[in-house]
Formats: sequence, structure tokens, C-alpha cells
Amino acid sequence: MSAQVQQGTNIVACTYVQGGVSGLLQRTHEWTVPGVAGTFALNLGQNMSQFMFRVVLYDTLANVQTWKTNLEAFIGKIVTITDDQGTAWGNLVLKDVQPGSDNRWRSACIGPSGVNTRGELKLVGFVVN
Repeated sequence: MSAQVQQGTNIVACTYVQGGVSGLLQRTHEWTVPGVAGTFALNLGQNMSQFMFRVVLYDTLANVQTWKTNLEAFIGKIVTITDDQGTAWGNLVLKDVQPGSDNRWRSACIGPSGVNTRGELKLVGFVVN
């Protein structure tokens, strides 16, 4: 299985996908009461595991730009992300597509003829439990 991001039958292939899902986060509600010293807190339970994946594509500039647009179309939708190791991470709501370590596409100058651009993005969101 290749590295990819999938929403329903729509699949966006990637050269590399690395990252993962964090554990559950503890939700806490804090408040103060006028006239009473101190701060009060109530643990509400755990929810909303978050994820961050770094995705990379080596291709032509036009294909890298289309790739970015296709990934941005998944924002707000439930996706499955398959990483480099073949692990499929499902039930992920894609919240944002952010620039990678460099805000501009880099000239790669590697691979077969015509492959001269490296695109890198960060996919962030949360897990639907």
C-alpha cells in the first residue's frame, strides 16, 4: 500500500507520509467565584486525540500545486491517512493543511525527467471517537 490520504473514494497519493495520532487529552473546566479565594477545577473526562502528519510529494510544479489543492479540499472531512509503513489511520477529521518546514516549494532536481519540485505540507486535525 502506498502513502496516501483518502476521503471516501478520493485518493491523494504522496511520496512520503510520516506522523501519528496523540493520546486522549484531559478536558478540565476552571472557574472562580467572586468573594471566594482560589480557583476551582473540574475534570470532565478525556477526548479529542489530535494528529499531525508531514506529507511530501516529489513531482512537477503543476502537479505539486494540484496535490496541495486536492488535500485542502479534504478540510473538515473524515479521512484515512496511510503512512510510509503501511499503517492506515482512520476516522481522522482534517482540520488544516499547513505549510511544511519551508513555506515555498523547493526545487528538487532529482528523479525522472520532469520531476523537479518537492512539496511539503503538515496535515493536522483530530480523531473521531
